Amino acid sequence: MTRVTYKILVPVKYNNGKDIEVAHYEGIKRELIYGCGGYIWDPNPNLGAGREYTEENLYVISVNVPDKLRYDIFMRFYGRLLEYRLLQKCIWIERLGSPARIRTILSKLFLLLYQIYTEKEN
Repeated sequence: MTRVTYKILVPVKYNNGKDIEVAHYEGIKRELIYGCGGYIWDPNPNLGAGREYTEENLYVISVNVPDKLRYDIFMRFYGRLLEYRLLQKCIWIERLGSPARIRTILSKLFLLLYQIYTEKEN
């Protein structure tokens, strides 16, 4: 089975500039172990396209899981939950890996549309 990696960019500070409490990070770690089986925590990420930037305002959490719909749904809702808990306008979650499921869904959709189209002609 193919696997995908989700990268979650978690802020170090609230939008008002105060530090986020350590208890929030401990909760995130527990929830990712429960929901995904584990995580990789990078406290000093280097971000940037072609250049190296050290980001001091973010932690990067990586989660590697099987390419299943349940993890897509989990991450979508988990991102909204983190936005609420950490008082952020947006929590960035990036999905890296195989787009095979998306291609399968699109091919089924096109097949269905083709069948509907050909039925209208007859």
